[in-house]
Amino acid sequence: MPVELLMQEHRLIEAVLDALGEVVVELDRDDPLPPAEVERFVDWLRRYADAFHHGKEEDVLFTAMVASGMPGDAGPIAVMLEQHDEGRRLVTRLADAASGATWTAETRRRAARAATDFVALLRQHIQIEDTVLYPMAVATIPPAAWETIARDFAELAASHAVERATLEALAATLIGRTRPTSVELRSPP
Repeated sequence: MPVELLMQEHRLIEAVLDALGEVVVELDRDDPLPPAEVERFVDWLRRYADAFHHGKEEDVLFTAMVASGMPGDAGPIAVMLEQHDEGRRLVTRLADAASGATWTAETRRRAARAATDFVALLRQHIQIEDTVLYPMAVATIPPAAWETIARDFAELAASHAVERATLEALAATLIGRTRPTSVELRSPP
């Protein structure tokens, strides 16, 4: 079932969020980590969590849910889309702080606030998707449509296989900053 793949991706995203939470602590040190380290998180969040994962949700799953009768401009789908947009705004704030001309205590505080807000938002968002939205999708979308969703997910995975492997390797590096990675993703069928 395609939602299982999305939930598996959630586990990887959560592991990166754990590592980003550690970055927040490091930003407050006298000898803080360099902004380039924060920029690596921004890159991963934009390319994997947003473009790859949220892209599948928005372009495939949510579209199928709307085609199956759920409203797209109200209710759970609208809330998830708004949270995706809020996440993008927070990642932009994090990127702006890290890419500033100087890495001062103030820019580090701004980066830490954006990271903290993003981690909180995405953790709540993932919990809602896993426990509310995905079960609604399973109950709403007819079996024939799931076949199409699975095919679309597989096509996306195949067309982005190299980038996905690169991003999963970057995730392992980011996660490994604080602990060994134990999150593994299975290749889609």
